[in-house]
Amino acid sequence: MDKAKRYLLQAKEYLSHFKKVEKKGGPPKLKITNKKTINLAVIGGISFLLFVGLLGSIRAITLSNKVGALQAQVEATKKQKAQPVESSRKYDYKLQYYLNDYVYAYFTLPQEGDKQQAQVEYLNSFYNFIPDVKAQGQVRNPSELLYSQLVTVEGKVATYKIKYKETIRRDNNTEEKEIVTGFNIPFDEKDGKYYISGLPWFSALESSQAGHFSEDDQLQLTANDHFSDGQRKKVEKFLKVFFTNYTTNQDNLNLIAKNVDIIANTTFKTIDYTYLKKTVRI
Repeated sequence: MDKAKRYLLQAKEYLSHFKKVEKKGGPPKLKITNKKTINLAVIGGISFLLFVGLLGSIRAITLSNKVGALQAQVEATKKQKAQPVESSRKYDYKLQYYLNDYVYAYFTLPQEGDKQQAQVEYLNSFYNFIPDVKAQGQVRNPSELLYSQLVTVEGKVATYKIKYKETIRRDNNTEEKEIVTGFNIPFDEKDGKYYISGLPWFSALESSQAGHFSEDDQLQLTANDHFSDGQRKKVEKFLKVFFTNYTTNQDNLNLIAKNVDIIANTTFKTIDYTYLKKTVRI
């Protein structure tokens, strides 16, 4: 028993050497920071905020440009789809002026022999190569161009409507004949300029007048405006006075209408149809 008690005391004494000793600390010390360090910290923070803002602005501008470019591309695509498909029938005024000169040269053939030769040489200057039919002026009757109108240009062929007068000599008699025909001219282009690429030919002219209309399209002046005969007679009487002065006398017209000028060189005859409509002024 005594021996056990002695071991316990020894162990207690040994453990007493490991007792935690609390340090006695003084009051906390303040860390002093100089003014330069504070300024650097403030400037660094402001710079960071400005950098973040700049990145945001650049990104916003980039996105805006992309959206604008995409919108412009979409609008251009819509416009391209909305535009009608161009026909292969193209010509400009420069071509038309050139062809007009050729038509005039072709159908202007004087009666005098020396003038005919000069005219043939001028006509041949329009071709890239002089046609195989030589001296075409001498084998034709003297002619004079009266009228020409460009009708179509399809590919490299222009079609004109031509009216010309031809002088025909038979024995001692001279006959003048007016001819209306289609005139087809093959042409081509080189270095922005034109030339006649072959001999022209004549063709019949097709009418541009449409036909075979439905009776539903016919204009019929039969609508009823439901005015009485007495009201209609009063209005028609006024209209006759108006149109008579509208075509004859400005002073009288001023008495029944404001700011209306007469039509010169015109004669009023009759009123063929009237449709009256009442207007309510508020």
